[in-house]
Amino acid sequence: FILEENIRKILNELSRWQYIISEDSGFRASKLGKKISQLYVDPLSAKEIIQVLQEWKKKDIMNPIELFFGISRTPDISPFKLRLLTNIYNLAKFLVNLPSKIFQVFRNDVPQQLLKKLEEISTNIDYGLDPTEEDFIGSLGVVVLLLLWIEGYPVKEILAPFSPNFSGGDFRELIRLSEWLIYCAKELGGTLGLKPSLIKKMETLRKRVAYGVPEDLLELVQIPGIGRVRAKILAQHGYDSLEKLAQTSVSALTNLPGIGETIARKVIEYAKQKTIRSSI
Repeated sequence: FILEENIRKILNELSRWQYIISEDSGFRASKLGKKISQLYVDPLSAKEIIQVLQEWKKKDIMNPIELFFGISRTPDISPFKLRLLTNIYNLAKFLVNLPSKIFQVFRNDVPQQLLKKLEEISTNIDYGLDPTEEDFIGSLGVVVLLLLWIEGYPVKEILAPFSPNFSGGDFRELIRLSEWLIYCAKELGGTLGLKPSLIKKMETLRKRVAYGVPEDLLELVQIPGIGRVRAKILAQHGYDSLEKLAQTSVSALTNLPGIGETIARKVIEYAKQKTIRSSI
C-alpha cells in the first residue's frame, strides 16, 4: 500500500510538472519529459531550472543571477551548500565584505532583512535563522562563488575564506556541475521554445563558467595553451583579439609574463589560422 501511494504521488508530481501526460492506457512522456530523460538530469533539478526559464520566456530577458540561484537550489548542488554552511560565520563575513562590483549584481535578489542578519552573524552575534533563511544563505554563497569565478577572480582569493572546509577539489566539481546544469538549461530552453537570442546567451554563460572569465576574454581563453590567467595578461597588454595576436611578433609576446617562446609561436599561428578562416 505504501509503495502504491508513493508511486501515485510521484506520477502526480511528474504530471503537474508536465513531464508526463495522462492517457487512457496510462502515462507517456511529454516532449519536455523526453528531453529531461535524454539529458539524464534529476527531475527535481530540471524543475528548478525550468521555473527560471519559464520566467525568462514571459519577460524575454535572460538574467544569469536568476539561473545561478536556480542551479543553487538543485539537489546536485546541495552538498556544496552544506559545506559552505559548515561555518556560517565565515560565510556571512565573506558575503558582507564582497567587492562592491559583485555585491551590486545580486543585492536586489536578497531581502533587506536577511542582509541585516548576515551583517550581525558576521560579527559573531548569535542570531537565529530559520531553515529557509539558512538555505538561502547557502544558495547565495554558491551564486557568489560562481560570480567571482566568471569575473576572473583568482581561485586562491575566492576560496581563502572557506579553507579547509571547501577545497579546490570541491570548487572544481562545483564548476563542472554548474557548467553541465547550464548546458541542460540551454537544451531545456530550446524545448520550451525560448528565443534563439536567449539560448545563445546561455551558451555564452556556459563558456564563461567553463573557463572562469568575463565575456570579453572568451575569444582568448579558447586558444590552446592560454588559460584564464594568460588570457588576462594578454588583454591587459592590448592583445584583446585574435586579429591583434595574428599581427604581433613572437618577441613581443615573449616579453609578457608567463608567455614563453613555444606558447607565443602556437598562439600566433592559431590566431592567423582563425582570422584567415573567418575572412573566407
